[in-house]
Amino acid sequence: MQVDVGQQVRAGEQIGLSGDSGVAYGPHLHFEVREGANAYLSTRNPLLWLRPFSGTGVVAAQITFANGQPAHEAPVILRRVDGAAPYTASASYAQSDVNSDLQLGENFTVDDVVAGYYEVSVGTGRDAVTEEMWVFPGRVNFITLTLP
Repeated sequence: MQVDVGQQVRAGEQIGLSGDSGVAYGPHLHFEVREGANAYLSTRNPLLWLRPFSGTGVVAAQITFANGQPAHEAPVILRRVDGAAPYTASASYAQSDVNSDLQLGENFTVDDVVAGYYEVSVGTGRDAVTEEMWVFPGRVNFITLTLP
């Protein structure tokens, strides 16, 4: 470990190394963000805390049903409308898998999305919902989507 518990770090500072010690099946670095308290319920998605690669942004979304309940494991597709970008597909958070940011209340996050204008589709078949959004580089870009 390169830092101590409670130590403050600055952007760009090395905080750890990849390795395979402990219960591990290959080299990796476990990185976790906890906000407010050193407890599991205080963990947050680290993608919201890390600066994206140059020319890319983070897309975070709050995906719910019309009754306000979060949509868990809903398929999400980002398709760039105004230019070329890699195909991006994922799903909203599984139930009780990731704790949402206290201010955003997101249940979907994907990082390193090439900046541009996108269609964001969630769901499948006739229940799918599509909204448009700009993804700006170097920041978290937020959208809300409501499934029927």
